[in-house]
Parts: sequence; structure tokens; C-alpha cells
Amino acid sequence: MAHKTYRFSKTTPVNPNDVRIIDGFWKDIIDRSRKRGLKRLLDEYENRQVVKNFIDVAEGNPRVKDLREFTQDRLKWIPEKDKTPFNDNRKNGMNFDEFLFKALEACGYYLSDDNLKELHKQYYRIRDIVISAQQPDGYLNTIAIQEKREKFSHDIQELYACGHLVQAGIAALRSREDTTLFDVSKKYMDCIIDGYNQNNNSDPFLFFLDGRLLWPDHPNIEMALVELYRETGEKKYLDFCKKILDQSNYTERTQMFAHAVCEILHATGGTDYYMETGDLDIWSATKSLWDDALKKVYITGAIGSVNTPSTFESVGKKYELTNVFTYGETCASISYVFWSWRMFLATTDGHYTDMMERVLYNGVLGGVSLDGCKYFYQNPLEYRSESPKGSASVEESFYDHRNLNQRKAYHYCSCCPPNVQRLFASLNQYIYTANEDTIWINLFVESKLEYKLQNGTNIELSQETNFPWEGISKITLNPKNSSNFTIMVRIPEWCDYSKIIINDEPMLPQEKNNGYLKIKRNWDSGDHIKIDMSMKVQLIKSHPKNIANYGKLVISYGPVIYCIEQLDNPDIDIFSLVIDTTNPWKTKFEKNLLEGVVSITGKAFTRDDSGWERNPYQTYGQVQEQKLSSVIIKAIPYFAWANRGKNSMITAIPYIN
Repeated sequence: MAHKTYRFSKTTPVNPNDVRIIDGFWKDIIDRSRKRGLKRLLDEYENRQVVKNFIDVAEGNPRVKDLREFTQDRLKWIPEKDKTPFNDNRKNGMNFDEFLFKALEACGYYLSDDNLKELHKQYYRIRDIVISAQQPDGYLNTIAIQEKREKFSHDIQELYACGHLVQAGIAALRSREDTTLFDVSKKYMDCIIDGYNQNNNSDPFLFFLDGRLLWPDHPNIEMALVELYRETGEKKYLDFCKKILDQSNYTERTQMFAHAVCEILHATGGTDYYMETGDLDIWSATKSLWDDALKKVYITGAIGSVNTPSTFESVGKKYELTNVFTYGETCASISYVFWSWRMFLATTDGHYTDMMERVLYNGVLGGVSLDGCKYFYQNPLEYRSESPKGSASVEESFYDHRNLNQRKAYHYCSCCPPNVQRLFASLNQYIYTANEDTIWINLFVESKLEYKLQNGTNIELSQETNFPWEGISKITLNPKNSSNFTIMVRIPEWCDYSKIIINDEPMLPQEKNNGYLKIKRNWDSGDHIKIDMSMKVQLIKSHPKNIANYGKLVISYGPVIYCIEQLDNPDIDIFSLVIDTTNPWKTKFEKNLLEGVVSITGKAFTRDDSGWERNPYQTYGQVQEQKLSSVIIKAIPYFAWANRGKNSMITAIPYIN
């Protein structure tokens, strides 16, 4: 690039094409995503109004004629009850554009894989439909065009959707140097900027809730603007990002309280802006918001505790973290990954990569089924599977109306599914970072990196690991020439003890620097580092002010949070369980369980709650001591729950010493 980017970050991303995930845990997940999940999601969009909206806007454009006929054939299978005019199909004026743009971004990352010809064909077909709908001035918002609404108005989420189109264009540009969608998205962004700059009345630019100023539109465009600056060097994109941050009074913010996804994405954009400008006021506010979010995040990295008309899918109050009514939208977890990543880039502090790892293995993975095709919108941390059997007046579906027990292939508000797909498609960019003569190893993923040091030395680095089921990772370095450079190895917060072996020689104990061990030396081809992290079952306590989990523990193994699912414990009432903290736990990799996971078994107790059946409230001091019976329990990774039918599940369990 002609201009320097990430001027104020401590490390920088490597080119995604220089990293390949070659085997192991994440390779399996990504393969299911790119071969099944993403294609099925695109089929849903082509079979519904999501794609058809662009075809309707492009009416008369000869480029879309054949595409219209193809899509109309695909629409024939839609049930009659769903064949409604598009106005009726957009409840509350919802903008479907961003769903499709996110999916196109996921496809964009896969364009460099020539083995995905069918996916590429589908991508180009849908991309051309989108392009055909663009107006002469660059505008491209289907709901505004179809309903002849006023442009540059927050109630049509044009900033949000435009940001996602830009990110889709950048994905194709960076993956395959394909400028087609990038040029279209840039023209749209230029139209947006010109429109708002010419409108001196800034009110339509803002979003209010109960009279309180929150964010412009729906945050996301902030990151896209910074990325456009990184690609083009045009300062107007940074300036417009600053205008958005200023209008939300970003530098005065110290707390997150409203819509979880919006709050996190807005702060993520603020972090991006800081890394390009060094604006210390922005950075100070960003750090304050991060510290506040830590008091509102679940053990899984999920964020967002309440979802009622008045709380608006909110982050919630400090320590307001109930397990049953967890909101924890999958999109919020994904946004937390984006934010954690950028905070690490800005600081090289392992605290942020630890959070990114926690969210990836729990909050994000829990939001998608093991086959990669079905999704949760909300992610509860406790679920009771009950139905009113024998009741003629209440159907089970009504009794369990929140639908938290099974993932679905399609959601009317389809923001989470494509978000999952674009994160999986771009996961390789989070594994390593670099600057000058230093390479950071952030995630333990079986992969290969090709990188050119500032001194011109080409390095091939490979990582072999069975993480997260084992805590050992072997890094092999193959520099073209013998060279002196630094490797920074992350040692996670959950790791009590670690051992580093270089070329079969133990490395002398060293203190971690912001969660990383620094290894600086002269490297020759074939040199290797063995990282041995103590991987054991741990019992996790919550902050004492988290009343919902006071006196309870959560089982974990490495970065993975575990749950007790009723199916694995058929003879036990899992809601009467008590953990014995002195109990030794056993781990076992089960190849045929839930696509292959480590299960945890051990002794626990069940309470005899029968004395409470007639009187659920009893006077303290008069209650007879409850009998405890020894049982063997089995725990599975939280992310794998609800993949075997409707089941009760619990994460936080009472304990005795």
C-alpha cells in the first residue's frame, strides 16, 4: 500500500491468504461451514424475499433478466402462506440487505479456494443481482428504493447495510484481488457520505431510545469506513467515522447499557479509529467501555442479559447475568470477537486474546449446530425441558414459546447465521499477527503461515496441535535463511503451568509479558518450539455480585466451558446436583460423541428435595438437612448442547467443599 496503516497499533494482521488452516478442530468446523452451511444459507436467501428484493429493484436492467427467471424458479417451493407482497414481508420495516451482504462477505473469503466452484458460481450470480440494483448515484438500499422512502435516514439501516456491503467488497478484494464488488460498495459509501454531508440537519443521523442518544443508525459502518481508508488512503472515510463517533458522544461514554450488538460494534469501530489516528480521547473511552463490559459478560463470552420491549436486547446492568433468561445473541458474541481482536492489535495484551478465545469456543460455537446449518439467536446457559402433558388447553410449542431448545435453519431476522459464516470464513486471520521482526502466536490452530520479515527473510511457520482437546502445540520454523527474530507465544490465563521446549531443550522459566512468552533468537530451518500447557478440569466461580451464580461453579477444560445435559444423565435430576470440589475428574475423548469431543465424568451428589414438594418455602433453622446421594455425572462442551433433540441443560451448579 502507498500509505501506512495501523499506525498506532502494537502489532498488525498478516495477509489472510498467507495463513491456511490445514487440519484439526477448526478445519472440521470450517469445512462444514463452507461445504454445507454457507450454501444452504444462500439457498434460503435465494428462495425468499432477501434476494428477490434486489431483483425487483433491478427491474428493467437487462443484466438481471436471466437471473430473475432462475430465481423465480427457485421461489416456487415457498409455501403459499409465505408468498406475501414484500411490504407485508418486511415486518417493522426491516432491512434484509445486510443479511445478504454478510453472506457475500463469507463467500468473498473463500474465493481464493478454487475447489469451491459451486459456491463461487452461486456467489457471482447473487453478486451480479446486487450490482444490477445499484442506482446511478451509487445508492443501494432496497427498502428505501422500493418504498420510495427518503434517503439518508436511520430507520432504514442504510449505514449498517452499506458497511456490510463494503466489508463484502473488501473480502473479495483481499482474497482474490477482485475489485468488482469493492468498486460498487465504495460508490455506495461515497453516495452516503455526500448525502449526509450535504444535509445540515443531523437529526436523521442519530438513533434515540427513550430520549437518550445512542448510536447513529445501527453500528458497523465505523469499521467499514476505517477499512476503506486502509485500502484507499482517502481521509474522508476516517473523517466520516469521526463524525459518527462525535454524534454519539463517544468520548463521554463510560458504560454500555443498550442493545448488546450495537454497543459492542460501536466500540469496535472506535478501536479501529484509534489505531489509525492515535486519538487518545477515543482510546480512553474505549478502554472504559471494555472495563464496563467485563462486568456484563457471561462465562461463555456471551453478552446481553435481557430482552424485553423496554430493555431492547440490552447489555444489561452490572452482574445482571441470569442463566435461564440469558439473551446472549450469537451476533453479540461474534461482535465481541471483533472487538477483542482489535483491542489486542492496539495493545498486544493477552487479556484480549484470552477473551477472544473464550468467546470463540463457547459463545460463538454454541450459536451454530454441529452440522453447520442451524443457528441459535439467543444462547441460554440453563434450560428446563418441560411440557404440560395431559393438558388439553396448552400445546407444548406454546408452553415453550421462546424456542431456546433447538437451533433453526432460518430466522426471520437472519442476522446471526451469515455472521457465523463470515467469522468462520475469516478465522485464519486471527491466528497470527506480526510486525517488523516479531510474530505473535495468538490461537492454537493447526495451520501454516508464510511471512516475510522486514529484513526480507521469508519464513514458513507450521503449527501442529490437537487443541482444544490437548494442551500441546508444536511450532516448526523454516526461514529461507538463518535469521534472528522474535516469536511471542500466548500462555492463556486458564493455564496454571506451562513448559516451553526449543529443539528438545527446555526453556528456562520466564515471566509472561502481557500474557505472552518472548522467544528471541537466531532461527534455522527445522527449529521447533513445543508448547505444553497444563490442561486439566477446572471449577470456575463467578463474581460474588453475580447473584444468579453465587454458591455455584461451572466446569471448564482449557478454554471450553462445559454443561450437564439431561440426555447424558438420564437417571439424575440435573437440577438437584451438587458438586463436590474435592472430587477428581476424568476426561475422555469420544470420537463418536457430538462429532468428537472430550467428555468429563466424575462423582457428584444429588439432593433429596422431596421434603419441599408440599411446602416450597420453609423457615430457616427448621428445615431438615437434605440427604445427599453419590452419583456419577457426565459433562459435555457447552457449545455442543441441543444437538440431540430437546434436552434440559445446566452450566452453573451448587457446590460443597
